[in-house]
Amino acid sequence: MSSWEKMGKAQRKRKYDDLFNDINSTAMKVILEFLYTSKFDSLNVDNIIESYFASILFDLIDLQEHIIEFTIKLSLMNENEDVGKKLLSECVKKFSLEADNKMSRVLIYWVAKNKLEKNEIDSLSLEGLRYLLEKTFDTQIPFATPEFNIWEYSLIKAIRKVIQNAH
Repeated sequence: MSSWEKMGKAQRKRKYDDLFNDINSTAMKVILEFLYTSKFDSLNVDNIIESYFASILFDLIDLQEHIIEFTIKLSLMNENEDVGKKLLSECVKKFSLEADNKMSRVLIYWVAKNKLEKNEIDSLSLEGLRYLLEKTFDTQIPFATPEFNIWEYSLIKAIRKVIQNAH
């Protein structure tokens, strides 16, 4: 084996090691449960994003679809709008601001259809808000919050973040 081949093999091994380090144990449990039983009983609100991320890394398209269906059912049945904001924030943190996948689109629609209230403390991070605004700008996605209210919401959220960081 040439030195180039050895170097390439070492880089691939490092890449796979890094991928496994990015997957937490609860997501791995969902993956293994799905692979061995074709079920996903371990899937819940707290591990949706991690499990979806892992299903992409392992290229498990059927599991990705099940997770999306689970999320859509959750959004339709759940009256708590904050769940969508929490999941969108987790999605942006896990995937980045540039990501565009089916999960992010479902979450954007879920959050955009509910009015952002400036007086509520919610789980939407500033990065999640930025992502929401970038992905809904110049699109046909219905947005429940008027522009001025978005500005107020953003300002109050930024002020809360500054105060939180000061303590």
